[in-house]
Amino acid sequence: ALTPGQIQNQMRFIFQNNNTTIQLDNFLITDDLNLLPVHLQHFTGQLVGLQPELTWAAVNLTPGTSFAIERSATGQAPFAEIGQLAVPAGASSAFAWTDRQPLPGTNYYRLALRLPGQAPTYSRVVAVAPVAVFAPQLGPNPATDLVTLSTLGDGPGQWQLFDNQGHLLATVPWSATRPVIRWSVEHLRPGLYVWQARNQQGQSSQGRLVKR
Repeated sequence: ALTPGQIQNQMRFIFQNNNTTIQLDNFLITDDLNLLPVHLQHFTGQLVGLQPELTWAAVNLTPGTSFAIERSATGQAPFAEIGQLAVPAGASSAFAWTDRQPLPGTNYYRLALRLPGQAPTYSRVVAVAPVAVFAPQLGPNPATDLVTLSTLGDGPGQWQLFDNQGHLLATVPWSATRPVIRWSVEHLRPGLYVWQARNQQGQSSQGRLVKR
């Protein structure tokens, strides 16, 4: 309105001889808001440690926008909402969210974008697969001369041997192309030892070794 304090009594609708004229006095209609749709630039998921982390970016965010994180065990409906992230004023267009309690197996995620007064819109579905169970095996146990550590190709990583007081005695690396390690224990005194294996994902496993 060009004159906000003036009473708007000059709006007329005139119908004459089958012709229609609409007059609006003291109004100026423009597109000064420069409103653009919200666009999701990317949406990805990956394991960080043993927990799925979702990252995405959006542009043209408006106040009141929120994202709901939804998860499915199959990649198909139904999806269950497991988290919500409201967009504060002046927020960055980059976002991250971690699923602290993922389902067993592969988890499927999508985003529900919610704008005030509008129905939600959905992102594509991303899948995050679990890391294979890390279960190295050592034998024979008890041992007399040679022991074999098998990591089933889950490498690279390292195997360490400790005495019963926690002193490190040996460190032996393995790789995906060398998953089986054979090591002589002939020099060890008879007794109880502790072995530990750790891979590059941060998973570890340990057990006891008895030397005869």
